[in-house]
Amino acid sequence: GFKPNGRLAATPSPSLCRAMSRRLVLVLWLWLATAAAGAAQDDEEEDLSGDPIGEGDNRSALLTSSAAAARPDPLRRWLEGLRISLPAGATGELPMGMGTLELTAGSCWGFEVGHLRSEDNSIDQTLRFDVNVTDFEVTCHIEGLNNGTLEVNITMGRSSLEVGLQIEPYVSPVAPSLPLPLGQFNSTHCLADLVVQNISFAGDSLVNEALQGLPLEMLTPMMGTFINTPLCEGLRHAIEDQATSFAQMGAQLVTPLLFEPLPLFQPDPLPDKSLMNLSTYPPLKVAQALVRDRFELWANRVVQILSVASFEFLLADTQNTSVTLRDFQIQGIGARTQPGLEIGMMDQLLDLFVNLEGLSLYTSLGVDVHLPGQPTLTEVVDITLGLSNLSMGLRAWVDEPMLNNLEIDQVIQSPRCIVQCATSTADPPSDSIAVENMEVAMRPLLQVSAEGSLEHDITQLFNSLVAALYSGYMPAINALVNGALGMARAPLNSLMWQRIESLPKCSRAELFMGVDEHVIRSLWTSSISVAVLGAVAAVAAHWRSKRRGTSGLDGEMGSSAGGAEAAAGVEDLCLARQPFVPLVLTVFYPFALLSVMLLFLFADLDLGATVSVVMAAEGRSATIGPLFSFSLVSTIAHSWDSGAYFISILTLLTSGIWPFVKLSLLFASWLLPPSRFSVRRRGHVLNFLDTWGKYSFVDSWFLVLSMSAFALEWESVGEASMKVQTTPTAAFYAFFTATSLSLVLGHVASELHTHAAKVASGRLQV
Repeated sequence: GFKPNGRLAATPSPSLCRAMSRRLVLVLWLWLATAAAGAAQDDEEEDLSGDPIGEGDNRSALLTSSAAAARPDPLRRWLEGLRISLPAGATGELPMGMGTLELTAGSCWGFEVGHLRSEDNSIDQTLRFDVNVTDFEVTCHIEGLNNGTLEVNITMGRSSLEVGLQIEPYVSPVAPSLPLPLGQFNSTHCLADLVVQNISFAGDSLVNEALQGLPLEMLTPMMGTFINTPLCEGLRHAIEDQATSFAQMGAQLVTPLLFEPLPLFQPDPLPDKSLMNLSTYPPLKVAQALVRDRFELWANRVVQILSVASFEFLLADTQNTSVTLRDFQIQGIGARTQPGLEIGMMDQLLDLFVNLEGLSLYTSLGVDVHLPGQPTLTEVVDITLGLSNLSMGLRAWVDEPMLNNLEIDQVIQSPRCIVQCATSTADPPSDSIAVENMEVAMRPLLQVSAEGSLEHDITQLFNSLVAALYSGYMPAINALVNGALGMARAPLNSLMWQRIESLPKCSRAELFMGVDEHVIRSLWTSSISVAVLGAVAAVAAHWRSKRRGTSGLDGEMGSSAGGAEAAAGVEDLCLARQPFVPLVLTVFYPFALLSVMLLFLFADLDLGATVSVVMAAEGRSATIGPLFSFSLVSTIAHSWDSGAYFISILTLLTSGIWPFVKLSLLFASWLLPPSRFSVRRRGHVLNFLDTWGKYSFVDSWFLVLSMSAFALEWESVGEASMKVQTTPTAAFYAFFTATSLSLVLGHVASELHTHAAKVASGRLQV
């Protein structure tokens, strides 16, 4: 109690004032604490996110935030800007016969939570937790009616609350062997220490008039003391009634997940298709043997089983909250002592069993809270789920004739090429490839991470709950996770086919670096055509000269000319018009140079070699390939992309640019007169071409090295074997031929130039 001061003593009745003061205090704090604290608690429950937790066998922990000042706090910022409206029109009876309070308006804002601490005291399947909230702050404005109007502005800070929570198991009548932690919720104890830092009143209520004269240092401790018990009563009601009701609804929703997922609808393939029997397909048998016999290849290495980015699967969507599964992947670490992977085949079903060390499922959840008229909270929660093993079954209907005729280098450029072997077997095509089953066995590990120190504290509370769940409800958790995976098969298959349809169309254009294959083939035809045309023109010129009775250009020079005159003529003529050069060679030589140029261009753009794999098992064999193909252009591009700049530049210069430069110089040496291209300069050029022309063989040398590097062979303990082989194509031989022909043409020009020089010096007669 308290004694009124002098101003209060001036009121008509001091006893009435004291009664009204007590009445106001109880009315105010009962409704303020129940509404504001309850609204803040509901908001926190909707926006849980957190950080890593320990293993499930850690049954008791006292966890606190250790880096609050250094972390970004999206949840804290959101709570500070959040404004919760109090329910207008709510009424309630006040204690001590003080009548009824009707709330007409009000709101609370500036929510702050210092720290959360939790302690797990669970026993078997009865979950018990002690939760401690410290440094809680909130500001509220309240308008109500009680013998007049009353407005209250109040700020509460440095407050604390400790609550004990007990959750009993729920046993479903349809699955009695798999109890769920969704039974009766009970509050075991509640200790509240609420501190009022500031309070003010307004209105025409007599209670307001009575309290206006009291000093703040007298009102604030009294207000906090009066609200502790009503607050705990409100929390007990929320836990035992509302939380239990929500748990019962949740139990009804998740109970169907406890049962084994139903098999997917089994469609029928098209009747005219010959489906491949995966159990006898040699490449799969070889893969099976590789995993079994060479598992040490994956020892201490991360093995990625499944990876789906940008999944964006909506898990839950309420009026104010949505939860989206953004991505997920499954990976583990290979063991040294036993295979961690097993591959099974039966008809058109491919099975994969994974039992790797540290096998885990990694996923990200996007949580969005959008309350009307309030800032939006967006959190990204990263979750790591520990797995003991995983099994997956994939339906794969493959047209065997189409697959046997498929060149795998097309698949490497566009996986849609191999998908075409499956889509042709079913109507709709999506029935041909589908995940039929997916099942996991859990291990006690759950790690959750999100930005923010408050998220860290909330997550530790969540982690304590999860640790207890793993200890008492592991079979039910296993069943729930597998039930959810069963439900996810349909959206996973839908997403898989969306990705397949977004792939580029099956084409060989990328193999030729964007050049049309028909254009490349036309270069080969053009090269042969030019050579044939040159030969015909040379024979025709020779035949014509025979009819005229001349031989070469002798008639023009004069066959009876003296040595000095002939020498002077030699010095003034281009190499093609030298009198000692046969007319057939004079005419054919330019055509030969142009033909070799086209042959070089064809060899550079076309595929130079292919790499294939021959797999055999149980008396059957299959050639997979070409796995990849490469040309001069692709060798240069891929070497550059991989950082082998020296090899890329060397190949470009010696095998790409140099052959065309050499042939162009031969053109100039053959056709340009000495007035445009001096004899001395022509000699230097031809000598240089003779010396350095051989380096055009560098690309051929690289191909020979590649053939040696890819010559691999492996045999299993059983009957499975694998052989990698490199096969040169027509373009490789075309390049080798063009290089050899360019050297021959260079030697011809060089010898003729030497002969011309000797004639000019008078050492030889024309």
